[in-house]
Amino acid sequence: MRPRLRTLIATATFTAALGIAPAASAQTGATTYFSDYDRTLVDLNPGDGIDPAISFDGSSVIGSTYFYDTPYATTPPRYAVSNSSIGHVSFGIFTDGVWLSTDATPTSGNAVLGIPHGSATLQTVSTDNFVLAPYTQVTFTIYGSVSEATIDGSTASGNLTLTGMLRDLDGSVILDRDGFSSDAGPTSGTLSVTLRTGANQLYGSVEFRSDLSARVLSPVPEPTSAGMLALGLGLGLIGLAARRRARRAGGAALAIAAALGIAPAASAQSEATAQFGDFTYTLVDLNPSDGIGPRVDFYGTSSRLTAEATFHTSPDGSGLPRDQISDSVTDGFINLSIDAPGAYLTTESYQTSGSATNRIQFGSSVLTTNAFNTFILSPYTEVTFTVNGTVGELNSAGNNSSALLAMIGKAYYTNGDMIEHDAGLSSDSGPSYGPLSLTFRAGADDLPVTLEFNTTLTAQVLSPVPEPAMGALLVAGLGIVGARIRRRPA
Repeated sequence: MRPRLRTLIATATFTAALGIAPAASAQTGATTYFSDYDRTLVDLNPGDGIDPAISFDGSSVIGSTYFYDTPYATTPPRYAVSNSSIGHVSFGIFTDGVWLSTDATPTSGNAVLGIPHGSATLQTVSTDNFVLAPYTQVTFTIYGSVSEATIDGSTASGNLTLTGMLRDLDGSVILDRDGFSSDAGPTSGTLSVTLRTGANQLYGSVEFRSDLSARVLSPVPEPTSAGMLALGLGLGLIGLAARRRARRAGGAALAIAAALGIAPAASAQSEATAQFGDFTYTLVDLNPSDGIGPRVDFYGTSSRLTAEATFHTSPDGSGLPRDQISDSVTDGFINLSIDAPGAYLTTESYQTSGSATNRIQFGSSVLTTNAFNTFILSPYTEVTFTVNGTVGELNSAGNNSSALLAMIGKAYYTNGDMIEHDAGLSSDSGPSYGPLSLTFRAGADDLPVTLEFNTTLTAQVLSPVPEPAMGALLVAGLGIVGARIRRRPA
């Protein structure tokens, strides 16, 4: 066999071995479980003649799950399932190696997530609302466990959280929280939260939350890397074939290859924005003859603002974040930002107005803001809250982002019922703007209501710059052919 033919066969075989060999099967998953729910009451003032008591208004369970085909979680999802019910929720996805299921009541539940490729999230929230008698202490306990399993560099996490909350008459919120995470390995044990009332009965809720996530980072070899290897070998072979006709052709091929391998990619960008303001409310007297004027009393000093921004340097958002900042304030103004090479994330918010921008040139990022306020609506009064909002996104080819703006209101009635209304805007179908409004009506008693404004901005640049591995493979291909040329006489 002629030396040149042997060279061609060897380089072609090398290309096939590196570029076509499938990656090892990758799989990842996580599980949560909770049961053995219990509660105990303690009389904090035995001499007042009031027995410790707690009454529940019923229960609600919400579950949702998403599975994306690609390791970068591009939209839309392949499967998206959600459900909500009073008492029990159960659903799942079982196909093509994907296993996502949740089965939960307000006091027990389990969730399982397993995927051989792509990425997935599975969330279940069980909430029970109650009224706690004066001078009563209640302790809620459950037994819970979390675990995860990963193979071949994939990532997964399982989190289980128990939260107890009371709303005081002045509008302030009392929280107690306990939870497990699988980040440090499988964990199990008892979770407990404790709440106490003073001279007044208070409305509250107990919440059981399960959050599972999984991502298979590299289920198949990247076609761009294999392509660059083939390009390097191909250009080298062109130089070899033309060597006797033009000695400098190999150098020209090398120059072309270097130009292709080193030239920077076009600038990539992913951006999401949200803005809300012009907050107003109108009151209507539902019973003018009762002599009680319509009124709404805000508790601005109890308002809560929270914001968190996370920026990852890797295209799929895996690993530790490059920058992660968070802050919270009670009453006032919050201002957070990341202004670093390739990333600009900023939010400025009050209780009833705000703006946020999430713009990146590589990596992935999430920016969230929550503004919370509590008020009391006088008897037989109707209130309508209105705010103007805008959401938008801007992406270069192949990247994705999303912007969500939501106004959420919850009313807590004396019989223990909780009614929730929400309105929102999403950029999934393009820029969106307009007024958001919610309406609540009080009966014969004062009506406590909470009002929240939430923004969630996500951005992801999937392939903004050439990977180092691509350049390395290009050089490897040229090096193989170059070595062969050097050993042959001129």
